[in-house]
Amino acid sequence: AMTSKPVIGLIGTGKMSSGQGRLFSSHGFSTFIGSRDQSKAMALAAELGNGACGGSHLEAILASDIIFLNLHPGEMTNAFLESHRASLAGKMLVEIAASYYYPAQFHPPSPHCSSLTWDKQLLNDESVSWATTFKSMGADSIGNNVQQPIEVCGDERTKKAIIQILSACGWEPLDCGGVDDAPLLEPKGPKRRKHPRIEEWDAEHGLHKEHR
Repeated sequence: AMTSKPVIGLIGTGKMSSGQGRLFSSHGFSTFIGSRDQSKAMALAAELGNGACGGSHLEAILASDIIFLNLHPGEMTNAFLESHRASLAGKMLVEIAASYYYPAQFHPPSPHCSSLTWDKQLLNDESVSWATTFKSMGADSIGNNVQQPIEVCGDERTKKAIIQILSACGWEPLDCGGVDDAPLLEPKGPKRRKHPRIEEWDAEHGLHKEHR
């Protein structure tokens, strides 16, 4: 059951998971890191402190309400979804990969212009609620809590949870619509269109990494 603060699962032990882990655990969210290599997950959790836990992919899924997929887009994400299909039923999933920063083999296949619509179609489970955020954010900005406007879109349940989490961390989440609006949030993607608030922020601060 959902408590007032959802338990957050982070899949992977790279920069994004450690940045998000730092941000979320320091704002009172229970955080569970999942890795194919449990010892790596446990090491990252120990480094984060704040009660963070580490374990296998499956343990992270079972322990968490909302799960951030901090994985390479394409094959690695697809393999994760396929192998954990049954346990992911009913969960909230957050897809964060900025696919168009990667070489072409990682780009969503036509007709998709977003890794969110691609992943959702691949899992094809109506009980799973999907959303996306952090597309235009570097891991350092997240881990160092560089509070700023951030685009969010997706299915209502997960989108609301992300907005709750990011607001609690002092960020400014921008509701950019549903799953079908995800192509607008893909940095360097063919349909990218920045939210006006992001344009305004960039003009002032030049922080979003698409500008670097």
